[in-house]
Amino acid sequence: MLEAMLDFLALCPSLADMEGEVDYSEMEAGWTLYDGGEELEQVYWDGTRRKKHSYSLEVRANSGSSGQRIQNAQRMKAIGDWLLEQSELEQFPELGEGRIPLCIQCQSGALGVMDPDGISGTYHLQLYLIYEERGASLGS
Repeated sequence: MLEAMLDFLALCPSLADMEGEVDYSEMEAGWTLYDGGEELEQVYWDGTRRKKHSYSLEVRANSGSSGQRIQNAQRMKAIGDWLLEQSELEQFPELGEGRIPLCIQCQSGALGVMDPDGISGTYHLQLYLIYEERGASLGS
């Protein structure tokens, strides 16, 4: 599911000018997606499970000036807005057979860490994919 979310985020216009990776913290600029795991929210009478999968999106960018930090904050807001729009349009990552996406939620992104060099910073956005798991995928 991590690769599916990575491919989905690559469609976001606000990330199009940057390289994306999975679980890679050593990049100088770009974005990284981390898997935060999932939790079971509900089990229905027919065995269907409602789950919440969390991800952390980190964008590493130049942040040396207040203008760059404002641009980066606007980028993070645009990513969040795009994700919410995709959820409203019911456009989701392909999760495979038996997994039906219901919605994407996110918490607004902000500057998390400023590098000691004072030039680069890492911005964080927390994402949640809510989905149902039915049929054959219940065994996995």
